[in-house]
Amino acid sequence: MRVICSPDWQRKLQQKAGKLQFETNFWGTVNVTKAILPYFRKQQFGQIITVSSMMGLISLPMHPIYAASKHALEGFFESLRFEVSQFNIKVSMVEPMWAKTNIGKNMIAVDGNISEYRNYKEQVNHYIKNGLANGEEPSVIVDKIIKVINTKNPKFRNIVGKMAGMVLFLNNYAYPMFENTIHKSVRSAK
Repeated sequence: MRVICSPDWQRKLQQKAGKLQFETNFWGTVNVTKAILPYFRKQQFGQIITVSSMMGLISLPMHPIYAASKHALEGFFESLRFEVSQFNIKVSMVEPMWAKTNIGKNMIAVDGNISEYRNYKEQVNHYIKNGLANGEEPSVIVDKIIKVINTKNPKFRNIVGKMAGMVLFLNNYAYPMFENTIHKSVRSAK
């Protein structure tokens, strides 16, 4: 059986998948945080540590909705950190770069399978698969979370991963070099 989708139907499917990604990555985290805040304010202390992603600080090709949801998390928690500091509530982010998890298997495609992107999308998928396969073990991220918990005045951003600091530096201060590196890495991924 062959299913032919109209462009309007594909667009609606993309929007639905994008909204689902925001519901999970952004609103789910925000809602849990808002549920605990009244208790933290009442006791005049607490600690919120959110595990996000380096994709909240940089963006990679073919995953704009995922990156947008992670950027939104960064903005929300950065603002929240200012608001709740008066109640002795600490807010920190842990941003892994690549981690050996099932995220690659659980990713939702929201690009609508645009035929002109097919080859590039395959290259990007190889790039991501390689990054995840060579990423940090989850225990490294757990160790970072424990370090943040045990720090008296934890910093807001806590990046994790091989070359994460360099990648973030290039993204912030040498963007053309960052962009060229990503293009080259995607092209050479197998």
